[in-house]
Amino acid sequence: MNNDKDFSKFPEVIFAQPFTVNGALAARTEGKVAVLDLGFNNGAPGSKDRYADFRNTTQAFIDILGDRLVCWVDHHPHEGWAAYTDDPRFILKPREEAPACPPLITSDLVVKVDTIVTHGDFDGVMSAVKYALGGVEPYEGADADAIAADTRVGELSEYGRRLEEAMKADLRADSIREAVYIELVTGDTQPAIDEARAKYAAIKAETERLTLLYEERGNIVRFINVVAAQARGRVNYDLTQLLMAGQHDDRVAVALNFDFKGEPQLTISGRRGWNFVSMFGLPGGMPNRVSISIGRLEEVIEKVNNATVSISVHDLGLILNAANYGLPEVRNGRETDHACGRASDLLKNIF
Repeated sequence: MNNDKDFSKFPEVIFAQPFTVNGALAARTEGKVAVLDLGFNNGAPGSKDRYADFRNTTQAFIDILGDRLVCWVDHHPHEGWAAYTDDPRFILKPREEAPACPPLITSDLVVKVDTIVTHGDFDGVMSAVKYALGGVEPYEGADADAIAADTRVGELSEYGRRLEEAMKADLRADSIREAVYIELVTGDTQPAIDEARAKYAAIKAETERLTLLYEERGNIVRFINVVAAQARGRVNYDLTQLLMAGQHDDRVAVALNFDFKGEPQLTISGRRGWNFVSMFGLPGGMPNRVSISIGRLEEVIEKVNNATVSISVHDLGLILNAANYGLPEVRNGRETDHACGRASDLLKNIF
């Protein structure tokens, strides 16, 4: 894979998390800026004033950028969206309409920018790549891979797995994300990607060890204390895969883990249909996966075990939209059976 494209002509990319998008970051950016796959900041799990956190981060970033902000494309609903419904720069779609961000990035949307600020996960990196390429997929099925990675509906292609596992090998290493960005926009193979992917085997092994430590906390909650399980030394693991293992048999996985800042938090994850944002009074975020203060553990256990999950347009919309974007099940001709089968399973499990 070597197309010898001039990398210098592509925008600079800054990888970020919602809580790092603030005035200081705005000051670091050059020229015109596009923001991709970054939710408005919900605040820290233990924050006493999440709205103040929003004003000091997301709002400050937007205000300081001013007219330099060209677009903000996102699919993580937030109460703050209401203030931008009439601003054409903000392409804000709920997840039932946008299972991932890359499909939203079309040639009609893209204009020349100097800097792209994007989320550091697979969906975010692929969004940056597609924007840099003028709204064109870097390889056939790239949009479908982004949806599979972000929704866990369907499977990634082999090439997509290579990229995702490399990025998961060290979540703090922007150098790996940069290598993926360079390879995809230039077509120039980056050895660092395969070197990083080789390290993922150890992460997978630690994740599998942790899955054996889940405890049943009632009829629905399955709990794991990762902090205690790694008391002798913190080892990298795949949180998403750990949570998915805890959700087996329609359970809700609750993990006591460290956040990106090294602070303990509760991460709650369930299948589509759960809305923990509403259940726990959060200002926004992904409905079926949230992080909150560890002091609310007993509240989480009680509310989840006593909750009734209702199916929603969001739930079915994600599945059907994923099928429409050509996940592997679609490409092998089984999209209708797959989508209807998933919907049928959901209905059987809920009613």
